Amino acid sequence: MTLNLTSGRQGEPKLSMAPLRVAALSTDSATHYPLPTNAMPQVKTLERNIEDIEGFKINFLHSRNGRDVNGNNNIGGDYPYKNKAPARYTVSKWTENRFKSNFPGFDVEVLDGDGEPVQGNTRLDTVRSSY
Repeated sequence: MTLNLTSGRQGEPKLSMAPLRVAALSTDSATHYPLPTNAMPQVKTLERNIEDIEGFKINFLHSRNGRDVNGNNNIGGDYPYKNKAPARYTVSKWTENRFKSNFPGFDVEVLDGDGEPVQGNTRLDTVRSSY
């Protein structure tokens, strides 16, 4: 609650109360810390969130030059999925259907359990079982 002091009749002070407005908060699924809804997540947080959901690690890449994106960079976008993609999906299908639609302007490499990039025709169940 906030207090407001205004003029009443004949210049007498009048005290009124108004509800306090608080910025909306969401929860970062990787850390479960509240974040302002307008906060742009860091790349490393998004990579962890995707790993937690999908069961494999990824690296964000710059579309222009294919270089790894610094994990401390803040980027727009969110990974809205709560369930992992079907095991029958290939890396290419996952990239097109889930990654690129949420992170335009970025490419991605999916990593196996040894931290090596996998080819696009690799099924996600194969990638997940390498961990």
